[in-house]
Amino acid sequence: MSELSIDSDLEDESSSERQENREYSSNVLIEVDPNESLKVKIEQMIGRFMAIYTKDGANYLGYITVNPCGNKCKGDSGSEECFSDRTYTFVFPCGYEIMLPIPDLDENNLSFPLGAEVFANYLVDEDGNNIDLSLQHVVLCIYSDGTIDVRDLSGAKGKGVSIAFNDLLLSDARVGVDESASRRYDNSSLGLDAEFSGVINGGNPVSAFTARMVGRSKYSKLNEDSIAVNYARGSIVVADGLGGQPHGENASSLAARWIAHSSEPLHLAIWHAHNALDVLNYTASYFERSDTVFVAAKLKGDKVDLAYIGDCRWIIVRGGKIFAKSIPDTFFYNEMMDKKLSAREAFTNELLMKTNHIVNGTLGIQFVTGCDDRLFIQKDVHLLKGDVLILFSDGAANLSDDEIAEVASDNVSLQEMIEQFKFSIRETNNAKFYLRDFKDGGEPVALPSARDNVSIAIYRHEGLE
Repeated sequence: MSELSIDSDLEDESSSERQENREYSSNVLIEVDPNESLKVKIEQMIGRFMAIYTKDGANYLGYITVNPCGNKCKGDSGSEECFSDRTYTFVFPCGYEIMLPIPDLDENNLSFPLGAEVFANYLVDEDGNNIDLSLQHVVLCIYSDGTIDVRDLSGAKGKGVSIAFNDLLLSDARVGVDESASRRYDNSSLGLDAEFSGVINGGNPVSAFTARMVGRSKYSKLNEDSIAVNYARGSIVVADGLGGQPHGENASSLAARWIAHSSEPLHLAIWHAHNALDVLNYTASYFERSDTVFVAAKLKGDKVDLAYIGDCRWIIVRGGKIFAKSIPDTFFYNEMMDKKLSAREAFTNELLMKTNHIVNGTLGIQFVTGCDDRLFIQKDVHLLKGDVLILFSDGAANLSDDEIAEVASDNVSLQEMIEQFKFSIRETNNAKFYLRDFKDGGEPVALPSARDNVSIAIYRHEGLE
């Protein structure tokens, strides 16, 4: 969560003005009056979190979002959505979610009346069975005496809460980035190819391209990859929306832009992108959750921070050879390493190959348990003059790491590398099978092609001016 400030104007306001129909600023800690019901304008909840804290603001307890009910019923006006029937979702710090009808809703306000135990009657699982309350540590309750509690159901009780609103609306103005300092290609609903070049990190060259593959019909009109390069902040992001879920192009676009445009350290930028994706999903449609994986680099002079979730990857080529690389966080590669299989043994295992694109983590599910064990970050990786950093989506999976390194020659421009990658990847991705040489003395093997959209960003470190 963002750093909170204390609302000093509260002391001069009446209780009624504090609690009802108030204009709530973002990231301001507001103590809830225990003698008044809490009423919030619905328009202030859309696209925002209402974060709940202990009374002193020291401990974060969860957040509430308001979202459409998803029933798609036609209202009196003939609209597709019944705006008078919304739901709200409370998300516990542990990631557990409860989606409920709003306790009391007039035309414009979300209300938590006095005496309402907001979640007490709704703690059931998807089959309607009661949930073991001893496993749930906090429940928001508003008692008849006016006290708003967040109860610890394991036995403890801490009375009183404060709230704060977090604005995470998805607009460039809120990210605070001058568009002239960045370049992006995202939301590629028409599936058009794109490429661009520029300079970044003190004048070093960067080039990127994204292209849709037409080997399968689902990709014939849609490229769910996104690329964002922020020249001013030294950020490069390649994201790949999950094709098995709706609106993957929106999720990848959000991730690429949010992370690349953030002035925060990489870890915090990713955390805020996760929160923003939550907002996008809750406010668009709770029942159609979009998600994405990504790889990101934040250049800092002669050093770079690198991060990824899922099967987007990075490779650093030094002197024509691989200096460092990431390992895809997929079931396939985990099994390969756990069982100590050779590349040939893994890629020729038909059952294991079926798990090749099953990722273990995504931006949407990351951080929900309070940890980030599926987020892989390497900080302050030293770059030497001539090093080539390559970030790419899994559409390049048909190329081996060595084949990628061979393209990144010292004497080849980034534009020539881009053209070589485009040629090699299209050649393999548009075929049902491709030949993989494992360089172990054995014969090449015909393997099923990934046949996916592909995006690659390339950076060459030529030193600082």
